[in-house]
Amino acid sequence: MNAPLDSVSIIIPAYNEAAGLGHLLNYLRAEADPATELLVVDAASPDGTAAVAQAAGARVVQCPTRGRAAQLNYGATHAQGHLLYFLHADTYPPPGFLASIRAAVAGARAAAASASGSTIPTGFCA
Repeated sequence: MNAPLDSVSIIIPAYNEAAGLGHLLNYLRAEADPATELLVVDAASPDGTAAVAQAAGARVVQCPTRGRAAQLNYGATHAQGHLLYFLHADTYPPPGFLASIRAAVAGARAAAASASGSTIPTGFCA
């Protein structure tokens, strides 16, 4: 994984979410930066969910098993970011959520390094 340590993959499990997914992805894209991946984990939706997600700039993977847990796990194995943020297709995080996530993780890394007297190894996720 060559992504920066503060790269975030936003993982969205989806099934028949075409009607609202484009709006959510546009909202997320406005908050995102180059270190943010939008990953939609579709489960063979018959309503065009995958096409809507791709048109909105998300990367889409097809999960062979339908079900939220299976899709979340599948998305986690295909994510490219170091930090994983799981989001339901009908949920809008507050403005500035990415900065908040990164700040919380950076604080945890710093606290762990201070407590151990050393630096946190590359790839460690607090």
